[in-house]
Amino acid sequence: ILKEKGVTATFFVLGWKVDAHPEIAKRIVDEGHSLQSHSYRHHNLAKRSASSIAWQIEETARAIDEATGTTPVCIRPPRGITSSRVRSVAAEHDHEVILWTRGGDSGDYAHGSRAQVLSRSRTWDVGYVTLMHDIWGWLYRDVLGQMIDEISDRGIGFSTICVEEEIPRPVTTW
Repeated sequence: ILKEKGVTATFFVLGWKVDAHPEIAKRIVDEGHSLQSHSYRHHNLAKRSASSIAWQIEETARAIDEATGTTPVCIRPPRGITSSRVRSVAAEHDHEVILWTRGGDSGDYAHGSRAQVLSRSRTWDVGYVTLMHDIWGWLYRDVLGQMIDEISDRGIGFSTICVEEEIPRPVTTW
């Protein structure tokens, strides 16, 4: 749907999933999307030691690099839970911690309702970093095209984030 609509997005991925499915990671990059870290195992990083956080970042970066030849520069901590330690370790590994914009959460994980996700997307505005999950692919197969059309009709564009030469602009994250 993204390809059909000419929209790029930023995908925050788990490292172990990239190791298991490198062809999907490669396709994401080949189609012009930004591929970034969501940690290696989806642990609550704020409850981990600095060395454990570093391992999660390093292993995900390794997996992404091996699969695509690109290096992530951002991490979206699982569940959006962060701390000064997470931010510090991320910075030591040249990663910026990224979260979604208040109001940019699709809520897909909470209710899985097509109507509710579509309704929430109608409130998104310029500059929003939105949160959507690929695990709800069945939901987005039915509404993503409509979401993109409605957002575009309001004059809002789409772009990726976490690409070093870019300035963050309105985006959709996965």
